[in-house]
Amino acid sequence: MGAGQSISTEFFRDELAKNFLSDYAAEHFEIASYKALIATAEQIGEHECIPVLEEILSEEEAMARWLEERIPFAVRESLKKTSSAAS
Repeated sequence: MGAGQSISTEFFRDELAKNFLSDYAAEHFEIASYKALIATAEQIGEHECIPVLEEILSEEEAMARWLEERIPFAVRESLKKTSSAAS
């Protein structure tokens, strides 16, 4: 999804920040989805798939943290591009 987003924003100076925000939102949607899948598996007694779902959930949460830590960088870089283009 991020690749498609980057193509749609490539002509704008704030593309980096927008892409980070879009990817961050997508990660949180995926986190919520895996939590729902885990709850569903627990409810219907499909306990054997829960460890796999929890592992994927952990990976999604790690990616969301990675993106969150880098949002300020993306914003600063976008602002640099905007201010250099305005000069």
